[in-house]
Amino acid sequence: MKKPIEVIKTYPTDKDFHLFTEVAKTLYPPDSIRHKESEHINLAILHSCYVVLVAGKPSGRAALYMQDKLSYGVHNPWMIGNYECVDENEAAKSLLEKVCWDVRQQGGTYLIGPMNGSTWDNYRFSVSHREPPFLLEPYHYLYYNEQFMINGFEVIKRYNSNKDDQLMCDGSTLLAKEREFSQQGVTIRGIDINRIDEELNNLHAFIGHAFQHNFLYTPIDLDRFISKYRAALPMINPEYVLLAENRNGEVVGFIFSYDDAYAQGDKKLIIKTLARHEDKAYAGLGHVLVNRVTRLAKGTGYQSIIHAFIINEGDATTVSRNFRSETYKEYVLYGMSIDPRA
Repeated sequence: MKKPIEVIKTYPTDKDFHLFTEVAKTLYPPDSIRHKESEHINLAILHSCYVVLVAGKPSGRAALYMQDKLSYGVHNPWMIGNYECVDENEAAKSLLEKVCWDVRQQGGTYLIGPMNGSTWDNYRFSVSHREPPFLLEPYHYLYYNEQFMINGFEVIKRYNSNKDDQLMCDGSTLLAKEREFSQQGVTIRGIDINRIDEELNNLHAFIGHAFQHNFLYTPIDLDRFISKYRAALPMINPEYVLLAENRNGEVVGFIFSYDDAYAQGDKKLIIKTLARHEDKAYAGLGHVLVNRVTRLAKGTGYQSIIHAFIINEGDATTVSRNFRSETYKEYVLYGMSIDPRA
């Protein structure tokens, strides 16, 4: 006899919202790294949360988000995130069909996921667990990919995390470029923790401009930006969070790196964010920043650097490859057209 399946809608202020949180708690074993990850629901753009009950037991969940500033082609897409589900396609199908139905009822024509509200939040699925997870890398069951694909989603973008085991740095061309920037009045320094709000205020404006053309990028308000980076302070060494400033004190480059606290054996550094001013005068600054971090890492006992979550195109891929990094992890983001006539 088939187990009865029901999908309910809930919200963080509802009495039954505990069913949503229980899914992840019960789906993974007690010692799973999944339980070390923080859980975030982007309330500012949250539409609804969903829980699929199989024989009355919370067995899957998802959150549906919508923000007007996001665009994908001709679409103003919705986002499905915070996804977890048992390895049973009937449960996944019921959950995803309900989400799609609600998007259709709201006039939506496209659904992207997994994305917990924006690219400032967790998004993408890993496609392999051949290598151990690193700090801040989303962890989940790999069969989620199959659940998305057999229920109508297609890959819309691929990403890599690349690993540099050689830590080659300070090539003559890079050192010459570093001297050139110095002569132009560009200085590179570690972030100043003692005046962190001022630093983050300046960074907010710079990153908003530098990332404005990135795939699926949407702006983040200053308060949330400061909150996110403040939350990361306990895990960073300011020597590895570098700002490049021009002679006017304006930020023109930024690199955010942190120690991989999950690493066992070799000591790993994660480069999470790299950005430079779009003006051609700063071409090559990304290479110089990565070189500076690589130099520091090599001198302090790191055996490898992970260039994390790089989209398979553009400047970041070029920079990573130029440091002889090799593909270490792969991720995908999915999308699905919503037929309004269905």
